[in-house]
Amino acid sequence: LMTATKASPIQVVIVDARPDDYDALRRQTDASAYQLQFVDCGEEALRLPRQSPPDLWLINTRLPDMAGAELLATFRGIDRGATYGLVGDAYYPEDEVAARRAGAALYLCKPPQTDWLRVCTARRPGVLAAHSAHGPPPVAPSSCQPPARASPKTNGAKPDL
Repeated sequence: LMTATKASPIQVVIVDARPDDYDALRRQTDASAYQLQFVDCGEEALRLPRQSPPDLWLINTRLPDMAGAELLATFRGIDRGATYGLVGDAYYPEDEVAARRAGAALYLCKPPQTDWLRVCTARRPGVLAAHSAHGPPPVAPSSCQPPARASPKTNGAKPDL
């Protein structure tokens, strides 16, 4: 007889001065799969206990006390095993460049989406094996893609004859 063992939730720390922006994510997230912890500034994040580091950090690019890329670089020096993502309140090319330079696995833009958690944690083989019994997560189309262009033909207008 085989007994099923339940994997512990993936630990996610979100560093953002605007935690209300994540309310929908909180409501839609399966608490048995993900444990979300919120801190509102870099200094508070630096004071978190180091005994059990999170699997995933989502760090806002513009924190009240430091740049998100600066905090990310500090944490990468402490824990290279975690996955790090920088989150922008809106898309700014300079933030994406800073995220890549700091070593972020992903640069994401609000509004937060539940697919972020699946995609970010799927990048870690141990986490994927422990939490994904149904194969890799589906990748949703990017919300940053331009809309499809209308056909230049007639757009519903009758051609001149």
